[in-house]
Amino acid sequence: MIVIWFLTAMAVFGAVQNPMVRQIGLGIAAGFGGGTVFWFLSFFLLGFLFFASLFVGLGSVCNTVRETQGLTQPIMFVLVIPLILMPFVTNNPDHIVVVLASFFPPFTPFVIMNRIPARPPAPLWQVLLATLIMVVSTWLMIRAAARVFRIGVLMYGKAPTLPEILRWARRSG
Repeated sequence: MIVIWFLTAMAVFGAVQNPMVRQIGLGIAAGFGGGTVFWFLSFFLLGFLFFASLFVGLGSVCNTVRETQGLTQPIMFVLVIPLILMPFVTNNPDHIVVVLASFFPPFTPFVIMNRIPARPPAPLWQVLLATLIMVVSTWLMIRAAARVFRIGVLMYGKAPTLPEILRWARRSG
């Protein structure tokens, strides 16, 4: 998917003869040095695993699309918040709200990736701390999704409520 994004961007910026579009392409390319690509791939993978395990856990307890929509709506809202905040993050990468959002796992992949190439860039200790938080959060989310999956896939009949699903996720064993 990332390769398709890259190739599409290359084709668009190469095919369009508008100087403004070319300038935008050069600006985007300048923000993606070797270190930025490494962090992008790392946070993309961690974010993908985090949200995929969350959706797998919720999907395992649903029997119909209607049930799924009711459970995924709060998650979609959480996913949209960092996207709405992107102009603020880009213009204020060292603001305290942005720094704190970098350490909140559902926002981390989005926010920290906008802070790394920003001016001023995120300090290395914040990037490393955000990475550690994402690794631990992703591992915990995978474990919680496995617990919910174990119970949810065998359940049939009444759709569970969100508090029931959270109880299953916290259950040990």
